Amino acid sequence: MEANQNRTVPCPVSKLERFPLGMPYPQQIQYVANLLGREPLIGATFALDYTGCGRPVADQFQRAGLRPQKVLITAGNEVTTHSGDTHHVPKSFLVSGQESRMHSGELKIAAELTESPALKEELRDFGRKVSESGRVTYNARAGAHDDLILAICIALFMATNKPTVHQEELRI
Repeated sequence: MEANQNRTVPCPVSKLERFPLGMPYPQQIQYVANLLGREPLIGATFALDYTGCGRPVADQFQRAGLRPQKVLITAGNEVTTHSGDTHHVPKSFLVSGQESRMHSGELKIAAELTESPALKEELRDFGRKVSESGRVTYNARAGAHDDLILAICIALFMATNKPTVHQEELRI
């Protein structure tokens, strides 16, 4: 079978929202539960950043029964999955997926989004740096944010890296 390299997969971003600073976690959990409880999101995959302070937050979402897919952003070179719901993903992998879809025209950000200006600002401030040793890092400039960019990167990762399950009969 021949692969069609000219094929594009639309990745529209039609909702992008930031919680107000200081919003208590129980309110965030309830808000997300309400979103996931109505169409078109019933049965949708819910993912969140599991890096740093994301771990205890993910635990709270888990205890509330929301079963998030957890993405731990690493500096490594390999994507690994643990326990079926925790993904260790190099930041370079996340960012390159987002960049390639932006450049191909697959990633479309709705201009009318409230957070559109903030996202544009983040994209301007986000860059790649190569150290003298050749190590590549991706970060916002000092004092700037990259949370909207990483939210989109995580969503793209989950949408394009569906886990596969292999099942065999256990013979003893």
